[in-house]
Amino acid sequence: MEKGIQHFEKFLAQVRQRPWLKRLMWFRFGIYTWDIEAMTQNNMGAAKLQLGRFAEAECHFHAALDLDPQYSVPYFNLALVAEVAEKEQQAKDLFEESIRLGYRKISWDEFVRKAGSMVATLEAPGTKSAKGTQ
Repeated sequence: MEKGIQHFEKFLAQVRQRPWLKRLMWFRFGIYTWDIEAMTQNNMGAAKLQLGRFAEAECHFHAALDLDPQYSVPYFNLALVAEVAEKEQQAKDLFEESIRLGYRKISWDEFVRKAGSMVATLEAPGTKSAKGTQ
């Protein structure tokens, strides 16, 4: 996972050095966003989320939304961060915003199970505690 984050960081640096890369048609493969930089920010956040690095992940999701406020996936991921932090109303609001913007992969009940599973995995023996990595 760490190696993937490093690759995302290098790619993001290249896109920022050469912004014209964002305009190439062959990058236009996104379902939820056309902005490759926003997609990269979200993917970096998702990787850090899986590692239990919630504060870092949250920064990436917000960076993705700064680039594309209509990108539904970072809202979903921010909802996961809020749910893990036991901020249920915030999680529900963010989840609903992701749905409003077109992200309809799972129901609220499935979402809650996914967040619980994430916490259980992070708190399993031999892994970092979710509470210790926030």
